[in-house]
Amino acid sequence: AIHLRPNIATFTFSGSQTIALTATSASSSIRLHSRDIAIDIETVTLTPKDGSSSAFKPCAITYDRDGGSFVELRFKAEYPAGEYALFMNFTGELNDKMAGFYRSSYTVGTTPKTMLCTQFEAIDARRAFPCWDEPARKAVFALTVTVDKHLDVVANTPVARRVVDSTDAEKQVVEFLETPKMSTYLLALVIGEFEFVQAVTKTGVLVRVMSVQGKAEKCRFALGVAVRALEFLEDFFGVAFPLPKMDMIAVPDFAA
Repeated sequence: AIHLRPNIATFTFSGSQTIALTATSASSSIRLHSRDIAIDIETVTLTPKDGSSSAFKPCAITYDRDGGSFVELRFKAEYPAGEYALFMNFTGELNDKMAGFYRSSYTVGTTPKTMLCTQFEAIDARRAFPCWDEPARKAVFALTVTVDKHLDVVANTPVARRVVDSTDAEKQVVEFLETPKMSTYLLALVIGEFEFVQAVTKTGVLVRVMSVQGKAEKCRFALGVAVRALEFLEDFFGVAFPLPKMDMIAVPDFAA
């Protein structure tokens, strides 16, 4: 479970996450991918799922300063093999590098606007949250986002729940349905002010093409192609699209 709290005004974000993991042997450390992320060591806990012992706390965090791609949590004592929940709080930057969790700038008329986007392929999810950021590693993602309530929030799966933040009435908390088991680079999140056109495929998949304000009508050709392509691929491979919806979003700054 991942909870992200972006701040567009400061181009920063905070987050928290709980990772369900299995230790196949005893160890005194955990090594994850992480880049440009600061982990709050005081919040890190490794808790056995069977309740066999109290939570393990790390005594040190080591960042890979050269490559900038790894972080190692070191514990005072070994934890045995078994199933655990690893919890942590962290902070990061909404960068302008078109990688990881980043900001994209545009204008509506003469008014400057900012949207937030993710580009994780192939190994940049580590810029948004510590993880095992390799395509062969797969997990189910339960994503929650807290952000200003006037903004639209779009992710891989439909919204499961949207409520006003209990600590700030100007913010909303958006919870998404769990994703299928998938690689980190497939997780996607876009936050901004959008318009869209939509249609439904013959198998019931909702397809939306989204744009910045004032440009939705320019998305109709893309919508038609997307519906036909998805229907063709489902028929050709005999495999149903695994999600109830598919969104395509026109982002001003994107690198893939």
